[in-house]
Amino acid sequence: MTAKRRGKVTRRTKAELEALKVEMYAFAEENAPVSVRQIFYHIVSAGMVEKTENGYRQIGVHLTNMRKDGSLPYEWIVDPSRSIRYPHVFGSARGFVEDLDEEYRRDPWQRYERRLEIWCESESIAGAISETVTEAALRLCPLKGYGSLSFIHDIARDAAADGRPLTVLYLGDHDPSGLDLQRDALARFTDLAPQIDVEAVKLAVTPAQIRALDLPERPPKDGDTRTRGFNGGCVETEAIPPVELRRILREAISDRTDPAIHRREAANEKRDRKRLREMIEKL
Repeated sequence: MTAKRRGKVTRRTKAELEALKVEMYAFAEENAPVSVRQIFYHIVSAGMVEKTENGYRQIGVHLTNMRKDGSLPYEWIVDPSRSIRYPHVFGSARGFVEDLDEEYRRDPWQRYERRLEIWCESESIAGAISETVTEAALRLCPLKGYGSLSFIHDIARDAAADGRPLTVLYLGDHDPSGLDLQRDALARFTDLAPQIDVEAVKLAVTPAQIRALDLPERPPKDGDTRTRGFNGGCVETEAIPPVELRRILREAISDRTDPAIHRREAANEKRDRKRLREMIEKL
């Protein structure tokens, strides 16, 4: 529990530690679900910890202790890199049909001339926006850095089977590798599905967002050949507060939504649900 003042590393006072915990709690409450790294970037922006690996470890320790002592709800902090895999089982045939009724959603995007997908650089970003993407009934594709050939092939295969032009809304870091992996993913997609007209829109991080949100920057890594032609500082997507990131995404989706199509499909879904309930009652 240390802080840096006037070039010296000093132990945090009790008041400073309490202020740090209050700030982390408030940010997590407003932005939940949120990752440890996203909280870290907020604390860096607030000037309460340095943007170093040691600073990140400090925040992780404090958040662990806060969850253990009950002062921070576990469900507010997400770790999208790990998940529990549940078997899809039921207590009875009726339970299966009832589950179908609860899970059923009609796809409003099937009526559009262009498909819409969300791609992001990492699982950490996916964890922050997954609920927003699910609400919109869209597909989310976390590349996890340079996406594997098998993963890109699966995306391209589905696009080719659908046949429509594709618009990709992309969220990734503003740094040489982040920009290059977006280029690499699109290039490999085009190689695998050359017949598909694909349009990519970079939603985050952009230079305009860095300026408007005053996001913390770092210099490019020494020796990275991809820095050639790259101007400015590097910013990770996690530096954008999750609430703002979701707002950016919702706005982009809304701009590409036809309310009339969604209303028609909502009415069709309501009709389909009625039929499902009638089937359940016959069991």
